[in-house]
This record gives sequence, C-alpha cells and structure tokens, in this order.
Amino acid sequence: MAYSVQKEVYSSDKTLSNVVLQNLKFPDSPLGSLQAKDFIRELLVKETENRLQSEKGSTEIKRYQFFERLNWALIRCAIPPKLLDFNEFDGEPEAQVHLEATIIGILNAKP
Repeated sequence: MAYSVQKEVYSSDKTLSNVVLQNLKFPDSPLGSLQAKDFIRELLVKETENRLQSEKGSTEIKRYQFFERLNWALIRCAIPPKLLDFNEFDGEPEAQVHLEATIIGILNAKP
C-alpha cells in the first residue's frame, strides 16, 4: 500500500503523539498523484466534523474526485491485480504501481 512503510519503530506513545501533534507529510517516494494525496489528506483530517465522510458517510467517499471513473456497481466483478512480493524490490515506487493497477483493474471491470 502506498505510503505504508515505516522506517523507524516507535513506541505507542510516540506514535500517538505523531498522529495527534504532527502535520501530515508525504515521503518523496513513492510518487503519488495529487488526487490520491488529496484523498488521503481528506480522510486524515484531525477534526472529525471536517473529515471526509463526516456528513454523508461512505456516499461522500464514493463521490470523491479520486473515484470519479469508478463504477461502484461493478466493483465486485473486477479482477484484482497480482499481488507483488515487496521483498523483491529495493524501495522503488512499487506500491504506487500496485495501487494504480488495482484502480485500473476496477475501472476496467466488465459486468
């Protein structure tokens, strides 16, 4: 998954402190689309009343611009991409490739 690699191991207190007190920063790699980053930012807004989905729940998420080409009615028909073995890579942006392949697979699903 994009941006999920944690290079340092933190205690629970340090992790909580980072979540509550720090601003969201994206690493330089893997590269991600601006829409994907905006979507993640909207999901991680600290004030729950301002967070994406706070007003209309999952409907608000489904209508977000990141998913504008996605046919939600066909999502169960999509063939998921082959999972990558991340142990075979040296920190290249393979997570972004996997994320984009998943989205493309869903967008190209046939009923």
